[in-house]
Amino acid sequence: MSKNNASFVKGTAILASAGLFAKILGAVYRIPLFEILGEEGIGYFQMAYPVYSSLIAISTAGIPIAISKLVSERVTQKDPKGAAQVLRVATTLLLVTGFIFSVALFLGAEYYANNILKTPKAVYSLKSISPAIFLAVLMSAFRGFFQGHQNMIPTALSQVVEQVVRVMTIFILAIVFVPMGVEYGAAGATFGAVMGMFGALCVMLYFLYKHRKSFAEAPSRNLVVKYRNRDVLRQIIVLALPISVASMVLPIIHLIDSLLIPRRLVEAGFTEPESAALYGVFTGAAMVLVNVPTLFTTAMAKSLVPSISEANSYKNSTLVKSRTGIAIRLTLLLGLPSAIGLFVLAEPLGLMLFNTADVAISLSIVCFSVIFLTLHQTTGAILQGAGKTYIPVTNLFIGAFLKIILNYTLTAIPEFNIRGPAIATVICYLVSSSLNLYMIYKVIGFKVTIKEYIYKPLITSGLMGAVVWGTYNILVSTEIFAFISNVHIRLQVTVETLSAVSIGVIAYGFLLLLFGAITQREIEEIPLIGKKVIPYLKKFNLLR
Repeated sequence: MSKNNASFVKGTAILASAGLFAKILGAVYRIPLFEILGEEGIGYFQMAYPVYSSLIAISTAGIPIAISKLVSERVTQKDPKGAAQVLRVATTLLLVTGFIFSVALFLGAEYYANNILKTPKAVYSLKSISPAIFLAVLMSAFRGFFQGHQNMIPTALSQVVEQVVRVMTIFILAIVFVPMGVEYGAAGATFGAVMGMFGALCVMLYFLYKHRKSFAEAPSRNLVVKYRNRDVLRQIIVLALPISVASMVLPIIHLIDSLLIPRRLVEAGFTEPESAALYGVFTGAAMVLVNVPTLFTTAMAKSLVPSISEANSYKNSTLVKSRTGIAIRLTLLLGLPSAIGLFVLAEPLGLMLFNTADVAISLSIVCFSVIFLTLHQTTGAILQGAGKTYIPVTNLFIGAFLKIILNYTLTAIPEFNIRGPAIATVICYLVSSSLNLYMIYKVIGFKVTIKEYIYKPLITSGLMGAVVWGTYNILVSTEIFAFISNVHIRLQVTVETLSAVSIGVIAYGFLLLLFGAITQREIEEIPLIGKKVIPYLKKFNLLR
């Protein structure tokens, strides 16, 4: 692997590691917070986040990705002042949109709580979180700027600081204000988002100050194209608009699903409570597990856009194809084992995490969408980096349209019921990712071959699945951990499942080395442990 490609892999690994830490911390803190606020307080706390997330998505509107692409192009042209101009113009735009939406939420909180949510006490949480929009929008510009320089450390560190400060503030303010009433405790907790964003913004400003001289250097050559501010603004909007539309497709589809699926389940013969329960298990359990592997591909997408854009600016088709190939191979090395692992352990995972085996009904089907969902994210980022931002949007629309038709048709058939949406989800991402791959071939000239990209990941993933299945069934049949059931049967399932997963991860790593599916250079780029394990792998002749 070339130095440039290794840097791309390292950037992905850094972002994925930071994202994983933030996700874990973001999941764990909810357990004690529930004890502090109770069911009612948690309700007020949660009511603030959907509108907050939606307003951030609308106000940023794909601009951070546009910034990273344009900055990457300016850096390629040896034009640091041009890169700084992109940041300046984008920041001005985002300051305006962020301020408008922050003020709108603060002033409209009472109306929204009373008339939309029908929960007047949620007003305090809504007002409390409103300043975070302004800070989040501003910070997104800085993250896009550093990603354009292919420096992922500021983004990763800011994510970690954001979550740590947020969680600390949540607990402190929730404890301080909850004696005044759970609605005030919830408002204190939601203010954690403001402090978290402020902490992350401080990190980004520190890195901007630290690198201020290199960002302001004079161009080293005279082949730099100069742009007026309004031209840069137009470029940002043209690039951001398709990305913004794409970011809104899935939320709209999820909204349609929430209206369509329960009604079609009733048509299939289920009662309304039964339909609600089936829909809840599908969206709140099965799809939650499906989305876990996307943590990696989301991080890789952020790294891919400027990486492909840079290579494209150099007119270096070989480098574009090389980075495309690495990204797709890494995606398949993650997506295939994730799908097979979820399939093999669908029932025990449901029992372990959600205390219901019913998760397996839909998870055993929708798990295969992991392969195509992760592939869709990666291929979409490649096309965005190549300047074809409208193509992934169009392909996702096609997949989503098929999903709606299949949801409507299959869900009402009693034999399919909730399996219908699971099948529809797989088809949606299969179609969109396949169309993206076809367009990558047309635009870049890169073609995914079975022998080079699919054979080894498929074989190693299949063998790993067999190991996981065998391990779990041996543990269950021999009742090695049966004594734990005296404490709680769910704890026994958890120990058995995690044991099988751990052995599966080790087996998969060994199989990747055995089949030569991962190289020494790629292992070296794994944060913290990569270079340390190389001597041991060489000692046992496991490197190809």
